[in-house]
Amino acid sequence: MDVRLTTGLDYVAAVLHGRRSRMAEGDRLGVLAAERSIGDLARALYGETAISSAVELQKRLVADRALEILELASKLDGPAGEFLGWLAVRFQVENLKVLARGLAAGTPWSEVQAHLVPLPGKLAVDARAMASEATVETLAGVIRQKPLAGALVAALPLYQAHPRAYFLESALDRGYFVELLARAGAVASEDLPDVLALVKQEIDIFHLVLVVRGKFLYGLPAEQVAPFYVPGARLRRPDFSAMLTATDLAEAAGRAVGFVIDAAPEAADPAAIERLAWDRYHRLAALVFRRSPAGLGLVAAYVALRRVELANLITASEGIRAGLSADDLRRRMIPRPEAEARRV
Repeated sequence: MDVRLTTGLDYVAAVLHGRRSRMAEGDRLGVLAAERSIGDLARALYGETAISSAVELQKRLVADRALEILELASKLDGPAGEFLGWLAVRFQVENLKVLARGLAAGTPWSEVQAHLVPLPGKLAVDARAMASEATVETLAGVIRQKPLAGALVAALPLYQAHPRAYFLESALDRGYFVELLARAGAVASEDLPDVLALVKQEIDIFHLVLVVRGKFLYGLPAEQVAPFYVPGARLRRPDFSAMLTATDLAEAAGRAVGFVIDAAPEAADPAAIERLAWDRYHRLAALVFRRSPAGLGLVAAYVALRRVELANLITASEGIRAGLSADDLRRRMIPRPEAEARRV
């Protein structure tokens, strides 16, 4: 089936180019990092607003991004619309991971509920049953998306043997990515290379994080991390296995060069390594956006750029709340504003 936007490819391409020109990137992101209060940051983003807390601002940002993706998905026919609609499920996954962490930690339901982001329509999760019976089976039962529920159930034996949220969160991520890769593979051939480049980079970031956190932060054995590998990514299973058996973080990161990160990090720091992976994701998205005048590649790249923008704005809100300087905040951005100005 041909991919068509109901309002016309040229029209939507022009809209997305216009929207990107107003995004928090480069110099504008640097200016936002210099805001001194959450209220100031919220006003800079939304104009007059009563938002005064970081949590409230972050929920507004996440909900807005989810609504935008659903809006774009509604304008796409066939496999393209199904692919884009699944990108919005990423936000549902994050809510489910909040529930999983609360379940594993035995956190009171009222506290867990306060951290959930209200999402629209099919992205909403009616998790009230968790208030009376917080179990993995209950959590799986409230998930409407079969790939996510199935992945959670598959991880249940591992979680029961080693009850920690890492396994539930990794299962949810894996279920999301397996379905995302399948939907990406069904899009029109002219869009496939650009779409797959972005999808596979994100999957390989997931693989990298599995290793960095599972092996080197939590000290988990390889056999407990290996089941979450997603077949079909650029990082092959043997390379993933080699990362899981690496003697140190520097060796593991070296295995990721050319697949997940562009170059080995200067220091074997988990946060720095993850930032390099997201830098590569942003670079690929910016490249696809520039070279795709219209079509699904352009839309997917725009959504990816919005994903990075959201992460940066959340970083800014957290940094402002913690009293970090503007320079400290800029160093935590993806990519750093001065680096983006040189490359884009």
